[in-house]
Amino acid sequence: MKILSYLNVSNISNLEADSGYIFQKLLLRSIIKIKPDTEIYLICPKNTPDIDDKVTLLPIEDNYFNKYSVRFNFPWNKFMGKASILKDIDFAIINQPELVSNFRALFSVLGNNKIKIASYLHYIPIEKFPSKGKINYTESMNHGNIVNAIFYRQLESVLVADYYITCSKFAIEFVKSNAALVSMSIKKQISNKIIAIPPPISISEAEKQKTEKSFDTKTLVYNHRLYTHYGTKLIFEWLSELFSKRQDFEVLVTDPTGDRSHERNSLDKSVNYFKDWLADFSFVKIKSIKDHDEYYKTLWRCYAGLAPLKPSALWSMSVVDFLACGKPVLAPNYACFPEMLNNNKSLLFKNKKDFFKKANNLFDDENKYNTISMDCRKMTEKYIDTRVAQQFINLF
Repeated sequence: MKILSYLNVSNISNLEADSGYIFQKLLLRSIIKIKPDTEIYLICPKNTPDIDDKVTLLPIEDNYFNKYSVRFNFPWNKFMGKASILKDIDFAIINQPELVSNFRALFSVLGNNKIKIASYLHYIPIEKFPSKGKINYTESMNHGNIVNAIFYRQLESVLVADYYITCSKFAIEFVKSNAALVSMSIKKQISNKIIAIPPPISISEAEKQKTEKSFDTKTLVYNHRLYTHYGTKLIFEWLSELFSKRQDFEVLVTDPTGDRSHERNSLDKSVNYFKDWLADFSFVKIKSIKDHDEYYKTLWRCYAGLAPLKPSALWSMSVVDFLACGKPVLAPNYACFPEMLNNNKSLLFKNKKDFFKKANNLFDDENKYNTISMDCRKMTEKYIDTRVAQQFINLF
């Protein structure tokens, strides 16, 4: 079988911290491990590192100029130059759903009508469930009302793809509830077609960097993008208040977005704003990590993780990374987090008061901390890369 995968990249300046690249690397390697006779081709940016000897990279022009070009730019002529490969593909995983129709048209022109296409939805530009009959779009994606077009293209992929995949059960309900305001017919098709397959995690990669526990200063890690709609301001206001009551912890911000281009900064100034803002917090350290091994070493040395305050989070690969290292993650009791954390009441908080209570319990009760840590490690078993890969193979 010949499989094509399209690498969606949102962090071109630091691929080792890009969830799309990590997803693809773990998934494709595991598919080959289970089905070594599979031929895999990966459409990716230039200079993408080799993933496996059996994964053929198909580098294309830089489509990753900004958050809109990755969704709408489609170098048709470049893909036509790969016609000898694309016309024989059996199964395609398009991880940028806005481009599914383009790929369906391309395969049709090439005469490849046997192909099955899976659209994978990682992200939706909507903040929360509809209210008063209105879709609550993400403002940072709404330059010139373009966010409407982005969501409509994501829904269009339901009609065009053979399989519609997303990360979680929460994501399924979230997409369906918002789709209903656009078209009940599309919502019905989503209900009939959509399935949840979570992104994979490599336990072995995490275990290789394991270090002994050493918590002279308890370090909480915030490993998320410094965007306004991730609740950055609110969570650090809470942390600042907590620090005023106890000074035995610090917060490490890993800054996964790395070196952002001038174009990306001009479209969303929040990252640079929050970097400057956080520089004045005495208990906050900002560290950019570009090596995946160093990333896991950092997680092993930390005490616990922090989830973003993001009501529309379909998934968080960062949260699973913490769990793989047996690190508790304090998370809001909404979006995908209850599902990811098995509704663990010691980790999920309802409001600021509850956040303080859960954080203090983790800091002050060592026995409870150790028990929760073991529970967190067990949570990752259903996300192991080979298990996730097998779910894709079942589709193939």
